[in-house]
Amino acid sequence: MIFKFLSYTQWPDSAFEAADSPYQIWVLGSSPISDELTSIIRGRTVNERPVTLYQAATGKRVVRPHVVFVGRDAERYLSDIAGKPGNKPALVVTESEDRLEDGSTINLRLIGGRIGFDVSLGNAAKSNLKLSSRLLSVASSVEREEP
Repeated sequence: MIFKFLSYTQWPDSAFEAADSPYQIWVLGSSPISDELTSIIRGRTVNERPVTLYQAATGKRVVRPHVVFVGRDAERYLSDIAGKPGNKPALVVTESEDRLEDGSTINLRLIGGRIGFDVSLGNAAKSNLKLSSRLLSVASSVEREEP
């Protein structure tokens, strides 16, 4: 899903150093998602941009991300990532209850044995991101105001 979110999110031109700059996905914490994303992004592009993957143990290591996945073991860094001025605009994705309140844009969760997600349009707007109506139509819930 994290890779797919790239196709349904619009970043401002200022989020990229050049027209062919890659999307930067950061995984914060020790999550098995890193291995899965590595195989998914290999040789693929999104909107004619390559995709690179980075991993960090703390929020201070994350630099100029487009997407940051905050694993459960790194949730204590969420407020640093969501509120770090040098990191905006960044799509922040989490996987725990009530993370939209802490600045996450998309929160993944199990719903009836399947992975679903909630979206905060307020947090997206704070990060100067536009989310596709197609993405919003498949979200479990959409918060239209800032949490």
